[in-house]
Amino acid sequence: MREPHNMTLKEEIEERQKRREKKEMITGIIACSGFTAFFVYAIWVCQDIVPRVALGLVWFLLYVSTPKVIPTAR
Repeated sequence: MREPHNMTLKEEIEERQKRREKKEMITGIIACSGFTAFFVYAIWVCQDIVPRVALGLVWFLLYVSTPKVIPTAR
């Protein structure tokens, strides 16, 4: 645990921002891997071409709708 009077306000804000970005990145990775796992499972279950195309479209729409975390150089 850190000392409360050890940091300036600017350092505190930067630390919180880094933690928030890390959480968002982990959430994005989990979401994308979940979508990919669902897509692979759906292709394995549905051996016809029409469900594959439909599921591919659903996966693409879900992927596009999720917020992306773009790392910024500081």
